[in-house]
Amino acid sequence: MRAFNQNLFKSELILHNLSLADLAKMLKKTKASVSKKVNGKSDWKLYELQIIAKAVETDKLMSIFLVKKFLIRNKIRKEYEDREQ
Repeated sequence: MRAFNQNLFKSELILHNLSLADLAKMLKKTKASVSKKVNGKSDWKLYELQIIAKAVETDKLMSIFLVKKFLIRNKIRKEYEDREQ
């Protein structure tokens, strides 16, 4: 399961006036491979996130890539707590 908020990421690209082509150039990847990552069909590499962090706000980058992991962890915790009661 991927920890990635696609909509927030896409909105940040728009806010920073970055196209998929711009992102691909920054990452030295093809537009097709970046599209797969942006659409959640391929995983991001740490070095790619570091490059992206230079183009978008770091605090938003954290929320973009960690939101699902946080929600899943809380869902599991709630399910566990519900079972214990």
